[in-house]
Amino acid sequence: MKKNQSTILAIPSKRLYQSIIADYSPELAICELIDNSIDLWIKEGKINDLHIQVDIDTLQQTICVKDNAGGIKESEIKLIIAPGFSSNTAYDETIGVFGVGSKRAVVALSQEIKIKTRYKNEKTLVIEYDDNWIKNEDWNIDYFEETIELEPNSTLIELTKLRTSVNETFIGELKEHLSSTYAKFLSNSKLKLSINNKDLDSIDFDLSWSYPPNYCPQRFKFPLEINSNETVDVEILSGLTSKDQVGEGEYGVYFYCNDRLVLRANKSYEMGFASGIAGIPHPSLNAMRIFIYLRGNPELMPWNSSKSGLNYKSKIFEEIRDRIVQIVTYFAKLSRSFSKNNENFYQYETGSIVEHKIDSKVPIRLYSLPTPTKKPT
Repeated sequence: MKKNQSTILAIPSKRLYQSIIADYSPELAICELIDNSIDLWIKEGKINDLHIQVDIDTLQQTICVKDNAGGIKESEIKLIIAPGFSSNTAYDETIGVFGVGSKRAVVALSQEIKIKTRYKNEKTLVIEYDDNWIKNEDWNIDYFEETIELEPNSTLIELTKLRTSVNETFIGELKEHLSSTYAKFLSNSKLKLSINNKDLDSIDFDLSWSYPPNYCPQRFKFPLEINSNETVDVEILSGLTSKDQVGEGEYGVYFYCNDRLVLRANKSYEMGFASGIAGIPHPSLNAMRIFIYLRGNPELMPWNSSKSGLNYKSKIFEEIRDRIVQIVTYFAKLSRSFSKNNENFYQYETGSIVEHKIDSKVPIRLYSLPTPTKKPT
């Protein structure tokens, strides 16, 4: 029999912000703010046009992020700052799940934070906080009504006293990162993402292929049941890329969760890049590309909390890893077999992707590999 001794008040310490500041890069932090905007748009059914504006002032050393995704209701204003709280549900197929992304992102970026939001035609609300609030263990914070109204359905985040200085090099790298991370969203004409008033175009890695006879790209689709009552849709696209898409080090595995790029050109052991499997990374593999797309409940996705990598111990990754390794190994061998004369497949610039709809329990079948031209000595 248990005897009640006492009660513990398990309120987190704000010291957790210190680890956030140390572990978060500016690129990741800005992505978290963009994720938040996209999630609001997704939950509204992607009906309206969404414009996300990122403005970076290298002279004043400030960052502003503005969107017209809908704004935040006054009844939900705590979502702006309370870690772990989120309005996202398992049914939205959003790209935010942990309820901490935007909260830690703003703290990682700056020492002074001002967030303004206006839900529909209601009043504009403002929350301001800084490092002094973070150092104080009191979690209470006031919010105010702004006399100068924002446009309806909009949110503006103003960040000053940046923790890391920004320059033109950073802006260029950020553009490339956002264009690839959100490529699938940028293909939707209703979404526009801009940096300093310049709209970004998508950078896609999966649109250009080679189609050598008997070795065309292949796409496998299957539903994967998780926890007996939830299903995640899995798609694996693989093949040999076209000549114009070959880039130094760009071969490997690309992993998307709910259309957001999480891993780019990954060559880890977990994906099969090891001796005795697909082999260690080598330029002879430069033509292979493997794309994994998962769609479903964001809580089931195998991404880590910053969406900058995978949790390889997640249930869904463990369920599909054998298939990934099988396909990676096959196309690594295929790329290696053509590597001494790439024109053997680069010349085939047109064709069709071979489509397969399979059961999650059915083994994947691939073409036989080319017969070596010389016997091993």
